[in-house]
Amino acid sequence: MFALFMTVIVLVDGGIELAIGYHALNNLWIGLIANTEVTALQTPSLLIVPIERYAMFPDVPVQLIVISCF
Repeated sequence: MFALFMTVIVLVDGGIELAIGYHALNNLWIGLIANTEVTALQTPSLLIVPIERYAMFPDVPVQLIVISCF
């Protein structure tokens, strides 16, 4: 879902810079603000989101909300 959104941004904007910046911001948000216990990036963050270890697509609703804001 994220890749499709980034593809649309690249096509509309005509450059890859905005997509790279948004991707970096997304990674910083996940690493520093809202992290989970089962992520590959184990960093101390402000919020720990409880999640089941084998939940399928736990972030799809959140990504849909973020995409709908743009």
